[in-house]
Amino acid sequence: RTRLAPGAGRTGTLTLALFLPNEAKRMDVTLAASQRSVGFEHRDGVRRAVTSRNTIFTLERELGGPATYESGTTTFELAIPPDALDKQAPPSSHPIADVVRTVAAVVSPTAGPVEWSVTARLEISWGKDLTHAVDIVVAR
Repeated sequence: RTRLAPGAGRTGTLTLALFLPNEAKRMDVTLAASQRSVGFEHRDGVRRAVTSRNTIFTLERELGGPATYESGTTTFELAIPPDALDKQAPPSSHPIADVVRTVAAVVSPTAGPVEWSVTARLEISWGKDLTHAVDIVVAR
């Protein structure tokens, strides 16, 4: 299932399909929420849109430490935070900029929806990490 409610625990399965056993530092899964925002900058008299992605929430679970990993499956559990629908990008350190941004957002929205994902990672000791992400929807 990729649609989950706030406060719900979810059990998942991580399947490794490896050609050969791999020496790895660790295996983990991460639940993360991020939000895209659009701002504008002026350079050389030209106005340009600048897109950024802010990480709002991260929950990481280690499934295994240093070992030789082979093909197989591992189950894990992640809990969606009860306040998941209230998450949003943190405010800037300048209060006047926050007020301007809030007023401007009413006229022209500059922040996208909060996007949730679960990412599994096998951190390879002397090679490229193996990762796979699944987008999820958090709704009541």
